[in-house]
Amino acid sequence: MSTVFSRQAFRGAPGLTKALAASVVLSTVILLATQAKNGVYLNHMTDHFHHSRATWSFFVLGLDVYTQPYGDTCARLPYPQPGCPWPNHPVAYPPGMFLVFTPPALLGRFVPSLSTLEFGKIVIAYLTLITHAALWAIGLLARRVGSQAWMGLVAFVWIFAVRLSLLGFYDGAWLLTAALGVHAMIASRPARAVLWFAASALLSYRAASLVPLAAVAFVQMLRGSDSLRTKALVTTASALSGAVVVACFAALLRYGPRGEDGAHGVGFGFFAGFMLAAGLLVAIAVAYGSSLLVGACVALSSILGIVHGGHSWHGCVCVVPLLALSLASKRPLWAQVVLGLWFVFYLNLLFLYAPLAWLEELLRFAAAGGAL
Repeated sequence: MSTVFSRQAFRGAPGLTKALAASVVLSTVILLATQAKNGVYLNHMTDHFHHSRATWSFFVLGLDVYTQPYGDTCARLPYPQPGCPWPNHPVAYPPGMFLVFTPPALLGRFVPSLSTLEFGKIVIAYLTLITHAALWAIGLLARRVGSQAWMGLVAFVWIFAVRLSLLGFYDGAWLLTAALGVHAMIASRPARAVLWFAASALLSYRAASLVPLAAVAFVQMLRGSDSLRTKALVTTASALSGAVVVACFAALLRYGPRGEDGAHGVGFGFFAGFMLAAGLLVAIAVAYGSSLLVGACVALSSILGIVHGGHSWHGCVCVVPLLALSLASKRPLWAQVVLGLWFVFYLNLLFLYAPLAWLEELLRFAAAGGAL
C-alpha cells in the first residue's frame, strides 16, 4: 500500500496525479454547491445516513441489527441525525461497513449541533476521499495496460465512481482494497493479496466478484515461498472472514422481508438470458485473447449482474475484470475494446447507467440551484 501512495508513485504518474487533483476539486465544488437536505445533489439518496446510524446501532445493540428489522432497532436507539430508511430490513451489509462508517457514526452521535445538511456533506466528503484513493490505485493499474483507449475507459469508470461517492455510496472502500490486492499480486505478494481480498469481502457483498482473483492469489500463496506459519495464518483469517460474511448474508436472507420489497435483479426471462449469453461470449473471447483469469472475472460479473442489477451503484461488480486485465501477460487492443464495450453495455442495460447520465444530472443540478 505504501508503494501505491508513495511520493515516488505520484511523481511517476504526473498525468494521473493532475487528473486526481482536478477530480477532487470538481467534487469539492459540487459538494459545496449542494443545497439538498441530505448533502447529496440527488436529494432522495440516504445511504450515508443509514450506514452512519446503523454503525452506531451496531456498537450499542450488537448483532440485533442483523436479526431485527432496522425500523425496530432505530426506534430503540435515539440518534441526533436521521437515517432509518428500509425499516423492514435488517442491516444488509457485512460488518466491514461499520468500520468504514465509524468516524461518521461517532461524529453524528457526539456532535449533535450539526445540521442535517452539514452532517451529510461531511460524510460525503469523507466517502469521496476514499473513492479517490481507490481511483488512484485503479489508475496505476490501468497504466500497466499501456493503451490510450484503455485510459479512456478508465476515465469513464472514474466518472462513474465519483458520481457514486457524491451520492453517498461507499463502494470506493471495497474497490480500494480490491485494487490493492491486485497491486500485491503484481508485486508477487500473494499472501498480502489474499488478505486484501478478504477485507473487500468484509466490506461489501459485491466483492463476491473478486472470487477468481482471490482464488488465484490463494493458490499462488500456497505454492510460494511464504513460511508455513504465514500461510496458516492467512488461510485461517480468510476462512474466518468468509464465514462471517456468509453468516451475515444468511441472516439477511432469513430475517429480511419476503416478496418484492427490496428485490433486485432483472428476473430470468428472455432479456436476462440474452444479457447472460452476451456476457459469457465476451468472457470466452477475452479468455482466449488475454487470459483465463480475465475471462473468469467477466463471466462471474455477468452472472452477478443478472441477479444484482437494477441500480447503478451495483454496477461496481463490473469493474473487477478491468482490474484483472492488468495481471494478464497478453492485452491486445481488440480485447481491451471488447472488454470496454461489455462494461458500458452492461452498465447501461443492466444497471441503468447511461454514459452521459452524470452530465445530464449536473446540468439539472446547476439549473435547480444546487438541489434535485
